Amino acid sequence: SRRDDVVTIRVIDDGVGVPENFELAAAGGLGLTIVRTFVELDLGGTIVMRARADGPGTFVELVVPVDVS
Repeated sequence: SRRDDVVTIRVIDDGVGVPENFELAAAGGLGLTIVRTFVELDLGGTIVMRARADGPGTFVELVVPVDVS
């Protein structure tokens, strides 16, 4: 979705999910490191990844500012 100067992307699945104590900042995989670097440093956005609260699976949300000028 896009609202004013922010784009939000949500990916929600019903797979195995991540462990309850999962911390994105502590994840050492190359893929997640690349995604975090791109979203946070290059795009100035935020990324949240956690287990779904409503059942099995994973919830991921990227929030990225966009230049509206």
